[in-house]
Amino acid sequence: MRRPSTTTAFELLKQGPAAKLLARARSLADLQRLVRRLLPEPLGAHCTVLNLHNGSLSLATDSPVWAARLRFLAPRLVKQLECQKSCQVRAVRVSVLPPASPRDQAPPRRAGLSAEAGTLLEHTADAIEHEPLRTALRRLAAHGHRS
Repeated sequence: MRRPSTTTAFELLKQGPAAKLLARARSLADLQRLVRRLLPEPLGAHCTVLNLHNGSLSLATDSPVWAARLRFLAPRLVKQLECQKSCQVRAVRVSVLPPASPRDQAPPRRAGLSAEAGTLLEHTADAIEHEPLRTALRRLAAHGHRS
């Protein structure tokens, strides 16, 4: 009986059309490391390489403040990258991409009303002569009795 051939996912990626994609991802990751090394310390952590196409390097930051600083430093970055023979960069394009919000985070809780606060609102409503305000306070007080 013949055993089925076992091929790892990495071996599959090294072959065929996926090989180009994997090589491109590796080159962009290398460029990411290089750009972060060339940028000043706090800015590098807020900068992401998006693409390199026809000599135009697309970078993203997580806030407009970092984007402005990166635009200011872009000519220097181009010169530094020219010294590196690994890539041909003639221009830098900067965009702002705010960080994605984590999906694990629970939605913010609405503030609750304690039973004591509900009772206090009820007593306050009894002392009010203005009927619409009295009704609104009683409606609000009912939320405190449920908790």
